[in-house]
Amino acid sequence: MGDFLTSCYHKRGAGKKDGVSLLLQQGTCRQTALAFACVCCDPAAAGGDRYFTGQLLLWYRRMGALLCAKGRGTESRAVKESLERALRRMDEEILDYRTKMSGKCAGKGAEKGAGKDIEVSGILCGGDGFLLFHRGGQNIYQINTRFLRPNVKKIAGENTEVCGSGGCGEGQERFCIKQGILQPGTGVLLATASLCSNLTEEMLKGCMEMESLRTQRQLDKRLGELGREAEIRAKAAERGKGLGAALVVSLAEKAGGSRDGR
Repeated sequence: MGDFLTSCYHKRGAGKKDGVSLLLQQGTCRQTALAFACVCCDPAAAGGDRYFTGQLLLWYRRMGALLCAKGRGTESRAVKESLERALRRMDEEILDYRTKMSGKCAGKGAEKGAGKDIEVSGILCGGDGFLLFHRGGQNIYQINTRFLRPNVKKIAGENTEVCGSGGCGEGQERFCIKQGILQPGTGVLLATASLCSNLTEEMLKGCMEMESLRTQRQLDKRLGELGREAEIRAKAAERGKGLGAALVVSLAEKAGGSRDGR
């Protein structure tokens, strides 16, 4: 059974509502190690991102963690179907809210981007498996350092094939939902489009240098450096936008037992 390190990075945008919210949970349930990370972005900066992260947190605490523990991980059908229902309900509630608000604001000018879907990327890790869900312009990278030549693979986002599908509200883009095995020594990075566009493959590999990655503090430092470097590299048109990222690392066996370090 695996163990995890988790970290997140958030650089607020110029406005009071930057439209980016993060969710990060880590712990155990019935002796099953769990990690849950999400990055949500509302193009309208109207609070939809915070609604999604709040509802996903409720789902995880009430249903997701327990279903993973009962099923010995994230590969059970019950976990996937429960998440699909939760995502569908969230979309429907957002759509209902926007419909009501559009009626109240008729003639006053609609808020820019208010009709766009909430962009969501997330991963639930339990035991040796993962459950991935994604929609929108954010990217998800798998960083594998188990071999002599570390490699980075984009597993969700722009120019990637959508494998699997999940719940969504009527007229909204479907979620990509898929399950798999997360090998020890592998990291999964979820990041907003504004951060992804300023990352290089070498920067991602450096963030996951497993030989020297032993503690939570080290991971926090590396992800913070990665985010700040992306901010520096950002073009003038991108500056002022909110940046967000979350990283989940499945520890190699030799690194087990040394996760604290705070």
